[in-house]
Amino acid sequence: MHDMERVVAEDFAKRNPDFVQKSFRIIERGVRDVVSKAAQAMEPDSETEIYGGHIRGFQACCELVLALLRLSDTPLVANPSRMSQLAKSIRRADCLLTKAEKKVRTSLNFGLARPESLARVSDLAYAASYYLVGHETTNLVRID
Repeated sequence: MHDMERVVAEDFAKRNPDFVQKSFRIIERGVRDVVSKAAQAMEPDSETEIYGGHIRGFQACCELVLALLRLSDTPLVANPSRMSQLAKSIRRADCLLTKAEKKVRTSLNFGLARPESLARVSDLAYAASYYLVGHETTNLVRID
């Protein structure tokens, strides 16, 4: 986020104190829905399919997590167990989407080196999980 955009977003969040909490509840519900739908689709006799809307919804949830965590004084930082649970759900959803041969794309670029063992994890899911478990977020996300 550019400085002016960040100031506007932080000002909005301060004037609407429930905004961040409500947004995270929506994100948590959205990610849980993707995990549920993807798990159903992976069952051998399932007729459940994963469509582009599910993948775009997951993408939007992850991108919103990144945006909200860039705000100063994010109240969720005080709740590491909730953030850890959301990170776990994001990794689970990403894993199931990968197994279903669905690609999670984003317009964001990440300046983040990750272990080779996590090469199959989408960049977006890795960055969101990385942020949520408390790693430094400054200069990690660039929008091209």
